[in-house]
Amino acid sequence: MKAVIPAAGLGKRFRPWTFGNAKENIPIIDPNTGEFTSTISLVTKEAIAAQLRDILLIISPEKFAIPRHLVELGQSNHADYRILTACQPTPRGLGDAISYACSFIGPEPAFAVLLGDDFYDKNPLPLLIKSYETVKSAKFGGILTVMPVSAEETKRYGIVGVSNGPEPFRITQFAEKPQSNPPSNLAITGRYILSRNIFDYVRRVAPDSRNEIGLTPALELMLADGFEFHAVNIQGTRYDAGDPKGWYDAIKNIGGKFYA
Repeated sequence: MKAVIPAAGLGKRFRPWTFGNAKENIPIIDPNTGEFTSTISLVTKEAIAAQLRDILLIISPEKFAIPRHLVELGQSNHADYRILTACQPTPRGLGDAISYACSFIGPEPAFAVLLGDDFYDKNPLPLLIKSYETVKSAKFGGILTVMPVSAEETKRYGIVGVSNGPEPFRITQFAEKPQSNPPSNLAITGRYILSRNIFDYVRRVAPDSRNEIGLTPALELMLADGFEFHAVNIQGTRYDAGDPKGWYDAIKNIGGKFYA
């Protein structure tokens, strides 16, 4: 299975750092070793550890520091894996970013997506891949990771409604940052396995008020057309380095284990 890591966002919340650096390169602490590294390095290592050997970074024209950074960390192409890049000329949302992976995925029936600004102390991909093997079918749409959040936090995430039963849960509804009446308290985190049919559906999504093409609206269209989606709970702790508070909390919580 191939892996796609979207990392083309402007990172406005991290300015002035992102005037000259990529948000994904901001220093972070590895939750398993205590060593300073970067989020993009941890995400890339996660894919490699899960035997995802063909990796595509989707970056903007201003973010070629990301592949250079990985080279400096010794994570350039290797006999056992390769890391390629594709350019999203203008950041226009996650759905649009993923569309740039179409030729890279080729005829493969499904592929993994790892968002470039969150990471975990327990790699979620092995469980996700194992669960995919149990649910894949002719109408497979996707399987993704979720975590329970408080009622106050549901408006910050994509939320899924699920049917009763054991994991992997069958998804019955997607809701993007619901401001009221969320279908559950299960928030979508940053790991997916998606059917290659997603490429057809992101083309059908109309841009939102910010002229962005989201991923969740494409998933909603697929669900309405009868594609099957499932979810599994993450194990361990998720760290969100995609906004200043999440980055600060990650530094504080992980650092407290190693440097207190």
